[in-house]
Amino acid sequence: MLRGYIRTLVPQEADIRDVLQNTNLALWERRETFEPGTNFKAWSFAIARFRVMEHRKKLLREHKLVFSSELMEMLGDAWNERDADMVETELRALEECLDGLRKKDRDLIAARYETKTPLAEYAKTDGRSEPSLRVALNRLRGILRQCIDSKLSGERGIA
Repeated sequence: MLRGYIRTLVPQEADIRDVLQNTNLALWERRETFEPGTNFKAWSFAIARFRVMEHRKKLLREHKLVFSSELMEMLGDAWNERDADMVETELRALEECLDGLRKKDRDLIAARYETKTPLAEYAKTDGRSEPSLRVALNRLRGILRQCIDSKLSGERGIA
């Protein structure tokens, strides 16, 4: 969720990673200041917003600023609690859909997206060719997308 929020405010992927890492570090360093029972999402998003502003100041000093401050405020305000809740709902649906896959398919997905094992390397241990793994991944992405869409439409009462 934090990555999605930061992505709305920071245009470059490398910068997104840096800001997210700085945000996670700040969350860890300030963990004692979080009051249990309060809204963790709001607290963490506020810290992320400050990290984005620090990054923005750095870009301004380096004459690399892309967004105006007004646009940044609009983008930040557009990412709200509802969006964060939707990400959680989608992740739950993805987990349920992954659980429904065969072990062999889950292993392929995990190798590609969790461990980021190169397909050529995975092909050697799996016994399938790299092109066939690409086809299988494409098929699995389609299956997962349909499954997630089905679960989300059912959750919204749109069967």
